[in-house]
Amino acid sequence: MQFNDYDGLPYRKSNRLSERDYTKPGQYFITICTKDRNPFFGEIRNGFIGLKNPGCIVWKVWNKIPERFESVMIESFIVMPNHAHGIIRIKDTGEKMQNTADAMNRVLTEPEELNESGGVAKRKNPMLYKNHLGRVVRWFKGRCTREIRNLGINEFAWHPRYHDRIIRNKQELNRIKTYINENPINWEDDIYYQ
Repeated sequence: MQFNDYDGLPYRKSNRLSERDYTKPGQYFITICTKDRNPFFGEIRNGFIGLKNPGCIVWKVWNKIPERFESVMIESFIVMPNHAHGIIRIKDTGEKMQNTADAMNRVLTEPEELNESGGVAKRKNPMLYKNHLGRVVRWFKGRCTREIRNLGINEFAWHPRYHDRIIRNKQELNRIKTYINENPINWEDDIYYQ
């Protein structure tokens, strides 16, 4: 087992592509699960999702993403009993970032602030970038958690990670939209079914 030098904890490999700049324009298929796949959000009946209050919160917060992040659009979305699927599109803001290092130099006033401002992730810290996919997902999960726990459901938690897939073409986009829309119908065959 490998350990990190900075805190002695086991090394955790990122699910993100190391060469990908997640602030770049593009579409991403996102899956976010609850911790231990607990069905907080609702139940499937006859191919339809019946949302409980936490599921309604997830739906509401997802639809607020474009208000919070001006260069982000949302597309197809579904709340399932223990997870949510959606498509996030990061729009072109006109600013071309050659790589994350160039972007970081625009964010920080002094390059020597890098270690303090970026934490252990340094230049790859999504919180340093206004429309980074990781920052969008982190805001979404945090806002949902706060509102769901305000309902008195203190045991609610998300799985610490999320899945993303870069959507590469229109055919893939259409296939993913179909998958999202048909997810309740195919619930018993879903890998997240419990």
